[in-house]
Amino acid sequence: MANKFLNKTIPMIRRDFPGGKGERIVSRSRENFSQLCKVNENEPKALQRHTHNQIYCIIAIQKAMEDEGFSREDATAYLTDRMAERCNIMKPKLQRIMRFCNLWKKVPTIFNRFVPRMFGPAAGFEAEYIVTTKERSKFDMRKCPYATIFAREGYPELCQICCMSDDLTYGKLSPEHLGWARTRTIGRGDDVCDFDIFYLDEK
Repeated sequence: MANKFLNKTIPMIRRDFPGGKGERIVSRSRENFSQLCKVNENEPKALQRHTHNQIYCIIAIQKAMEDEGFSREDATAYLTDRMAERCNIMKPKLQRIMRFCNLWKKVPTIFNRFVPRMFGPAAGFEAEYIVTTKERSKFDMRKCPYATIFAREGYPELCQICCMSDDLTYGKLSPEHLGWARTRTIGRGDDVCDFDIFYLDEK
C-alpha cells in the first residue's frame, strides 16, 4: 500500500526526536496507518490514492504523537510544519521544471485535464468547472473527501494541512508568470474550495 507522506515524514521524525521517542512515534504511526487501511479496505481505488498517500498518513502520525504524550494542538502544529518543510524543499525543483521549455504555459491545461481524473466523482469529489482554457483553470470543489474523512476520524482540523500544501505548491510554481487565487476551502470551514490558476496577464 502507498504511504507517501508517512515515508517522507519518518526521516524528519527521527531527526527531530532522536532515540527511543522518535522510534516509538514511527512504529505507532505505521501501526495506525495499517489499521486505518485495513478498516477501510473496501474504499474505491480512486479514493485510496488520496487516503493511502496523505489522509491516513497524517492521521496515523497525529495519533502516534498524542499516544507519546504530545497535546493534540502540538501534534497538529508539528505536522503542519513538516508539510510546509516538504513543500519548501520541492519548491525550487518545481520552479526549475516550470522554466524548462516554458512549461509553465501548460499548467492551466494540465489542471483542466488532471483534476477531473484524479479529483473526480470516483474519488468522492464534486466540482463545478467555471473556466477551462489554456490560459486559466478555475473551478469550485463542492465536495472534498479530505474534509469528510478527517472529520469522520475525529480530526477535522487536519484537513487544513492539505489546504496549506496546495497553496504552498501551486501558488509558487512560477510566481512571475502564474497567478494562484483561493479564498475559501472546505477544510477551513467554508462551503466550497475555490481554485483559480491563471496566466498573470489573463485575470
